[in-house]
Amino acid sequence: MSIQLSSRKRRQSHSESLALEEPSAKRHAGFRLFRTFQLGTSQPETMVPKKTITDLPPEIIEMVFEMVFPPYSLRARPRGYECGPTNYGWRKTLAGKMAIMSVCRAWSLSGRPFLYRDITILSRRGLDALWWTFHHNHDLGRLVRSLSFVFSAVPATIFSEDRSCRDMADILTLCLLVKRLDFLPDAGGYSLTEPLPIIPSTITSLTLGSHIGFAQMRFALMPQTCDRLQELCITLEDHPSKDFIESPMSFARLHTLQLTCRGRCEDCVPNILTAAWDMPQLKRVIFRRPESLLWDGDPFPEYTCFLERHGLRLEYLEFPDCGPPEGQDFGSLLILCPVLQHLVLPASARIGEEYKFPTVRWLDVWCTREDDAVDPTPWPNVDTIRRLDPQLLKVILDLPRACDPRSRWEQQLVWPGLALLKVERDGISHLLQPDEAEKGRMSIDWNEDADDGEAVDVETLPDPWDEYNSSRSGESSDTECDVLEEEPTEPEPVLRPGLRRLLQVTMPKRVFARLERVLLDLVVPSVR
Repeated sequence: MSIQLSSRKRRQSHSESLALEEPSAKRHAGFRLFRTFQLGTSQPETMVPKKTITDLPPEIIEMVFEMVFPPYSLRARPRGYECGPTNYGWRKTLAGKMAIMSVCRAWSLSGRPFLYRDITILSRRGLDALWWTFHHNHDLGRLVRSLSFVFSAVPATIFSEDRSCRDMADILTLCLLVKRLDFLPDAGGYSLTEPLPIIPSTITSLTLGSHIGFAQMRFALMPQTCDRLQELCITLEDHPSKDFIESPMSFARLHTLQLTCRGRCEDCVPNILTAAWDMPQLKRVIFRRPESLLWDGDPFPEYTCFLERHGLRLEYLEFPDCGPPEGQDFGSLLILCPVLQHLVLPASARIGEEYKFPTVRWLDVWCTREDDAVDPTPWPNVDTIRRLDPQLLKVILDLPRACDPRSRWEQQLVWPGLALLKVERDGISHLLQPDEAEKGRMSIDWNEDADDGEAVDVETLPDPWDEYNSSRSGESSDTECDVLEEEPTEPEPVLRPGLRRLLQVTMPKRVFARLERVLLDLVVPSVR
């Protein structure tokens, strides 16, 4: 009898040595398997449970976040504006950042700087919300690195006043480390009446939209601001006043200048505007022009005057895709830039046979799939020639700069609201917007044209701190025990809600579904 009891006890102890701790339905923690081996008279040895993704060091988590979210320049632009992030792409990215902070406490602390690093205001209501948030959480302003104000301003009347500029000024006083500032308010048919806020001393990149009057622009470009600026983007719509034209300005550190002309060429002449500007470090110049505006007159004299003054040190020069009428010889302009390395030309650009540009290493041409091939003759030392689809301008304006030709990337580039297809033909790279057939082959869930509110509707998530605390408590209810005894017909989700939402936002739909199936195949057999 004693022998039977001892053998039964040994079998019982061996069965208890294989214990599976399954998480409850309330807390979506990872599955842990504890196994004990008894060898002779040695003490039981318990294996250390595997660490989960939430146990990664903060430095590794931050590196993962950097790879997940698209750079600021690749978030496209809002509908109807010259630059800035698109409603869909920006809000989808914002939804992903908010999902990160719902995974666990460690991810919330690491994701908080990403949430407030680049802020874009797309509505007046959003400006009010940001003002309220910063005035009740003063420490959040130190996380901001770029601020973009892109919204429709309401004209001040005798019955109401526009507090936009004052609210923006209040917000800027709390952003002590901001580097980039974009003023792109859509004021309709009028200019903003209130003066712009004083530019913080930390700003190195400044963008001023078309509804910023020249008097306000002159106020914004004060001497102390000009001395620090490294990038400047301005839009010219009306003829500048005489006082503004004759005001000398010194941009000691400016290396990038973008000029957008919206009016008549003779009324918005870059050479007159910059005649009194001193820019000794200027390396990059971008000329912009809305595609809805046709060329009125010959822009070449204006380009010539500008490049004669500032073209000697230029290494990057970009012309708009909606170039002047065919027949214009761009060679007479390019000889004014003897050290030019990266050039962006419209499809209608013509280069005379007598011109050769040995310093040009990267050439981009705005042209469709049906346009003629690019002639490489004027560029004897070119490393890369790229044909850029003009349809991509509807998504992102700064494509040549964002997709640096010196960097290597895969055949396709996909971010929320943006998709590029790279095709190599006869040694020339084609950056195209995928057509319907190509979208199907890329296996991506395409819904860029969906309603903004519907596209970024975040599912209801449990309170992350309740989930965090419950996962560390040893309590288990009777309901949880009942679940463990029965074989589940449909297993609980393997991923926590916040992490699952993050992967849904950042991964193609089919890839995400395949990932869930793989994870379930790994977990379900261990439960059984």
